[in-house]
Amino acid sequence: MQDALQAVLQQWRNWDAPLQSRPLLLRELTDGLSHQSYLVGDDERRYVVRIENPDNRQLALAKHRELNLLRVTGALSPQPVWFDEHTLVCTCIDLPHWQPPHHLVRIGQTLSQLHRLTDHEPPLDLTAHLDAYWQQLPHTHRDHELHRRMLQLTKQALQLNPLRCLCHNDLIPANMLVDDSGCVLLDWEYAAVNAPGFDLATLAEHGDLNDDQLKQLLRAYSGGQDTAGLLSQANAFRPVVRYLEWLWLLLQPNPSAANAVLTRLQQLLASAN
Repeated sequence: MQDALQAVLQQWRNWDAPLQSRPLLLRELTDGLSHQSYLVGDDERRYVVRIENPDNRQLALAKHRELNLLRVTGALSPQPVWFDEHTLVCTCIDLPHWQPPHHLVRIGQTLSQLHRLTDHEPPLDLTAHLDAYWQQLPHTHRDHELHRRMLQLTKQALQLNPLRCLCHNDLIPANMLVDDSGCVLLDWEYAAVNAPGFDLATLAEHGDLNDDQLKQLLRAYSGGQDTAGLLSQANAFRPVVRYLEWLWLLLQPNPSAANAVLTRLQQLLASAN
């Protein structure tokens, strides 16, 4: 991966950035399942280099879609300065990662902004998306009964959420930078038009929010409107969010983290009975 990083830094003159010399590697930021990120820069400016693992786009959306969304979302996301097939270089945002359950009002307001943006792409077919992941599983990992149940629950959740809007679809704390001054969302490779309840459920699940905390977020999201309907929509998508995460983890080279997600999914399904 260091060779790939050095190749990116060699391209610094082609970056849409006011650099006077080749940026230096300052530190590694993440070494995740789908990509590695590095902080680079000079004495005045900082940039984040994200280098994807070769198979990442088999599970994510097309690269050109992510780039278009970064431009559409403006201040809600880092802005790209250079890219190629497996690499994205963006401006560095000097904010801390989300520490749940803090800054729920700010996050709710930010998500409301995102969901009001216009995107002319066709909506994500969430059931087809789940099925495409499932079809990639080895036969030994395919639970036919669970898959049928989850597709049915997904259809029900979508019916409960008739609205479709631009969604991030991966709102985990690692993808959110927030403090009292603002909120910026990272890693848009799964963003698409979807039901807003999916984003709300992702925040609830990955933020481990209780009902009172989720209601606080929903009040900020709705501008003080009644949150009962939004709460029902978010809760309907909680198992869907965990099922998608479980399938995604099973498709990684090291799927060991999938067991904990399956346990959480089973808890949600049991409570729904």
